[in-house]
Amino acid sequence: MPTHVPRAPRRSAPVMLLAALLVLTGAPALADSASVRDGTGDMWTVREGETDGQHAPGARIGDIARTTYTHTETRVVVRARFVELTPVGRRFTLWVGMRSRDGRETTLGVRASRRDRDGHTVLMDERGRDIDCVVRHRISYGRDVVSVAVPRACLRRPAALRFNALSEQWGRRLFYANLDDGLSPNVPGPVRWTSPVRAG
Repeated sequence: MPTHVPRAPRRSAPVMLLAALLVLTGAPALADSASVRDGTGDMWTVREGETDGQHAPGARIGDIARTTYTHTETRVVVRARFVELTPVGRRFTLWVGMRSRDGRETTLGVRASRRDRDGHTVLMDERGRDIDCVVRHRISYGRDVVSVAVPRACLRRPAALRFNALSEQWGRRLFYANLDDGLSPNVPGPVRWTSPVRAG
Protein backbone atom coordinates (compact mmCIF):
# COMPACT_ATOMS: atom_id res chain seq x y z
CA MET A 1 0.00 0.00 0.00
CA PRO A 2 1.44 3.42 -0.88
CA THR A 3 2.88 5.30 2.10
CA HIS A 4 2.47 8.72 0.47
CA VAL A 5 -1.01 10.15 0.07
CA PRO A 6 -1.35 13.32 -2.06
CA ARG A 7 -2.49 16.29 0.02
CA ALA A 8 -5.94 17.63 -0.81
CA PRO A 9 -6.69 21.32 -0.33
CA ARG A 10 -9.61 20.63 2.04
CA ARG A 11 -11.11 17.52 3.60
CA SER A 12 -14.37 17.18 5.41
CA ALA A 13 -14.40 15.55 8.86
CA PRO A 14 -15.94 12.24 7.62
CA VAL A 15 -13.29 11.90 4.91
CA MET A 16 -10.47 12.56 7.38
CA LEU A 17 -11.98 10.07 9.82
CA LEU A 18 -12.19 7.41 7.09
CA ALA A 19 -8.57 8.05 6.09
CA ALA A 20 -7.46 7.66 9.70
CA LEU A 21 -9.37 4.39 10.05
CA LEU A 22 -7.77 3.01 6.87
CA VAL A 23 -4.30 3.77 8.21
CA LEU A 24 -5.04 2.25 11.61
CA THR A 25 -6.65 -0.91 10.25
CA GLY A 26 -4.06 -1.49 7.54
CA ALA A 27 -6.49 -1.58 4.63
CA PRO A 28 -5.29 -3.76 1.71
CA ALA A 29 -3.77 -2.22 -1.39
CA LEU A 30 -5.97 -1.74 -4.41
CA ALA A 31 -5.79 -4.69 -6.75
CA ASP A 32 -6.97 -6.01 -10.06
CA SER A 33 -8.42 -9.53 -10.01
CA ALA A 34 -10.06 -12.19 -12.11
CA SER A 35 -12.40 -14.90 -10.89
CA VAL A 36 -12.94 -17.98 -13.05
CA ARG A 37 -15.71 -20.50 -12.44
CA ASP A 38 -14.96 -24.04 -13.60
CA GLY A 39 -17.56 -26.66 -14.33
CA THR A 40 -17.78 -29.57 -11.89
CA GLY A 41 -17.57 -33.23 -12.84
CA ASP A 42 -14.93 -32.45 -15.47
CA MET A 43 -11.89 -34.27 -14.06
CA TRP A 44 -9.97 -36.86 -16.03
CA THR A 45 -7.74 -39.78 -15.06
CA VAL A 46 -4.18 -39.97 -16.38
CA ARG A 47 -1.64 -42.75 -15.94
CA GLU A 48 1.79 -41.67 -14.72
CA GLY A 49 4.04 -40.65 -17.61
CA GLU A 50 1.20 -40.36 -20.13
CA THR A 51 -0.56 -37.32 -21.57
CA ASP A 52 -3.84 -38.87 -22.72
CA GLY A 53 -6.56 -39.49 -20.20
CA GLN A 54 -10.10 -40.69 -19.68
CA HIS A 55 -13.00 -38.65 -18.40
CA ALA A 56 -13.71 -39.27 -14.69
CA PRO A 57 -17.13 -37.65 -14.06
CA GLY A 58 -17.47 -39.28 -10.63
CA ALA A 59 -14.24 -37.79 -9.25
CA ARG A 60 -14.77 -35.01 -6.70
CA ILE A 61 -11.57 -34.61 -4.69
CA GLY A 62 -9.44 -31.96 -6.38
CA ASP A 63 -12.23 -30.84 -8.74
CA ILE A 64 -11.78 -27.06 -9.12
CA ALA A 65 -14.99 -25.03 -8.76
CA ARG A 66 -13.65 -21.46 -8.82
CA THR A 67 -10.24 -19.79 -8.91
CA THR A 68 -9.58 -16.15 -8.07
CA TYR A 69 -6.36 -14.41 -9.11
CA THR A 70 -5.54 -11.09 -7.40
CA HIS A 71 -2.63 -8.88 -8.45
CA THR A 72 -1.75 -6.07 -6.02
CA GLU A 73 1.17 -3.67 -5.88
CA THR A 74 3.00 -5.98 -3.48
CA ARG A 75 1.85 -9.54 -4.10
CA VAL A 76 -0.01 -12.04 -6.25
CA VAL A 77 -2.70 -14.06 -4.47
CA VAL A 78 -4.40 -17.19 -5.81
CA ARG A 79 -7.44 -18.68 -4.10
CA ALA A 80 -8.90 -21.93 -5.41
CA ARG A 81 -12.16 -23.44 -4.19
CA PHE A 82 -12.81 -27.14 -4.83
CA VAL A 83 -15.88 -29.35 -4.93
CA GLU A 84 -14.10 -31.44 -2.30
CA LEU A 85 -10.67 -31.31 -0.73
CA THR A 86 -9.82 -34.18 1.59
CA PRO A 87 -6.45 -35.25 3.08
CA VAL A 88 -6.40 -38.68 1.42
CA GLY A 89 -4.29 -40.39 -1.20
CA ARG A 90 -0.59 -40.25 -1.89
CA ARG A 91 -0.33 -36.63 -3.04
CA PHE A 92 -2.28 -33.52 -4.01
CA THR A 93 -0.92 -30.56 -5.99
CA LEU A 94 -2.37 -27.31 -7.24
CA TRP A 95 -0.26 -25.92 -10.10
CA VAL A 96 -0.61 -22.29 -11.15
CA GLY A 97 1.05 -20.91 -14.28
CA MET A 98 1.84 -17.19 -14.49
CA ARG A 99 2.86 -15.47 -17.74
CA SER A 100 4.01 -11.85 -18.05
CA ARG A 101 3.57 -9.66 -21.12
CA ASP A 102 7.11 -10.34 -22.28
CA GLY A 103 6.41 -14.09 -22.35
CA ARG A 104 8.28 -14.98 -19.16
CA GLU A 105 6.56 -17.84 -17.32
CA THR A 106 6.66 -18.78 -13.65
CA THR A 107 5.18 -21.94 -12.13
CA LEU A 108 3.72 -21.95 -8.64
CA GLY A 109 2.78 -25.15 -6.85
CA VAL A 110 1.10 -26.03 -3.54
CA ARG A 111 1.74 -29.68 -2.75
CA ALA A 112 0.51 -31.90 0.10
CA SER A 113 1.47 -35.52 0.78
CA ARG A 114 0.84 -38.28 3.28
CA ARG A 115 3.61 -37.00 5.52
CA ASP A 116 2.83 -33.33 4.98
CA ARG A 117 -0.93 -32.69 4.78
CA ASP A 118 -0.41 -28.96 5.50
CA GLY A 119 1.65 -28.84 2.32
CA HIS A 120 4.56 -26.80 1.00
CA THR A 121 5.11 -24.53 -1.98
CA VAL A 122 7.17 -24.73 -5.16
CA LEU A 123 8.14 -21.71 -7.26
CA MET A 124 10.06 -22.21 -10.52
CA ASP A 125 11.12 -20.13 -13.51
CA GLU A 126 10.55 -21.14 -17.14
CA ARG A 127 13.66 -23.33 -17.04
CA GLY A 128 12.48 -25.29 -14.01
CA ARG A 129 14.91 -23.61 -11.64
CA ASP A 130 13.77 -22.88 -8.10
CA ILE A 131 13.13 -19.24 -7.24
CA ASP A 132 14.29 -18.31 -3.74
CA CYS A 133 11.25 -16.60 -2.26
CA VAL A 134 9.07 -16.69 0.85
CA VAL A 135 5.67 -17.90 -0.40
CA ARG A 136 2.79 -18.20 2.05
CA HIS A 137 0.00 -20.72 1.63
CA ARG A 138 -2.84 -22.45 3.40
CA ILE A 139 -4.78 -25.61 2.64
CA SER A 140 -8.20 -25.47 4.34
CA TYR A 141 -9.66 -28.96 4.03
CA GLY A 142 -12.77 -28.03 6.02
CA ARG A 143 -13.56 -25.20 3.58
CA ASP A 144 -12.26 -26.97 0.44
CA VAL A 145 -9.96 -24.02 -0.29
CA VAL A 146 -6.28 -23.53 -1.16
CA SER A 147 -4.83 -20.03 -0.94
CA VAL A 148 -1.29 -18.92 -1.75
CA ALA A 149 0.46 -15.52 -1.87
CA VAL A 150 3.69 -14.67 -3.73
CA PRO A 151 5.59 -11.40 -3.26
CA ARG A 152 5.43 -9.50 -6.55
CA ALA A 153 9.15 -8.73 -6.27
CA CYS A 154 9.89 -12.46 -6.69
CA LEU A 155 8.19 -12.28 -10.10
CA ARG A 156 10.21 -9.18 -11.19
CA ARG A 157 7.20 -6.93 -10.66
CA PRO A 158 5.28 -7.61 -13.89
CA ALA A 159 2.80 -4.98 -15.05
CA ALA A 160 0.25 -7.71 -15.79
CA LEU A 161 -0.04 -11.50 -15.60
CA ARG A 162 -2.07 -14.22 -17.30
CA PHE A 163 -2.88 -17.32 -15.23
CA ASN A 164 -3.84 -20.96 -15.56
CA ALA A 165 -4.53 -23.64 -12.93
CA LEU A 166 -4.30 -27.43 -12.83
CA SER A 167 -4.99 -29.78 -9.91
CA GLU A 168 -3.60 -33.29 -9.41
CA GLN A 169 -5.07 -35.76 -6.93
CA TRP A 170 -3.13 -39.02 -6.69
CA GLY A 171 -4.49 -42.22 -5.14
CA ARG A 172 -2.75 -44.57 -2.75
CA ARG A 173 0.03 -45.19 -5.26
CA LEU A 174 1.58 -42.97 -7.91
CA PHE A 175 0.14 -44.88 -10.88
CA TYR A 176 -2.95 -42.83 -11.70
CA ALA A 177 -4.00 -39.26 -10.96
CA ASN A 178 -7.25 -37.36 -11.36
CA LEU A 179 -6.57 -33.98 -12.97
CA ASP A 180 -8.66 -30.86 -13.49
CA ASP A 181 -7.91 -27.85 -15.69
CA GLY A 182 -9.39 -24.82 -13.92
CA LEU A 183 -10.02 -23.02 -17.20
CA SER A 184 -11.25 -25.81 -19.44
CA PRO A 185 -13.87 -28.58 -19.28
CA ASN A 186 -11.97 -30.64 -21.83
CA VAL A 187 -9.87 -33.75 -21.34
CA PRO A 188 -6.16 -32.83 -21.78
CA GLY A 189 -5.74 -30.22 -24.47
CA PRO A 190 -4.03 -26.90 -25.17
CA VAL A 191 -3.26 -24.81 -22.09
CA ARG A 192 -5.68 -21.92 -21.66
CA TRP A 193 -4.85 -18.62 -19.99
CA THR A 194 -6.90 -15.92 -18.34
CA SER A 195 -7.02 -12.41 -19.74
CA PRO A 196 -4.21 -10.17 -18.40
CA VAL A 197 -4.65 -9.21 -14.74
CA ARG A 198 -2.90 -5.91 -14.13
CA ALA A 199 -1.17 -4.92 -10.91
CA GLY A 200 -3.54 -2.88 -8.74
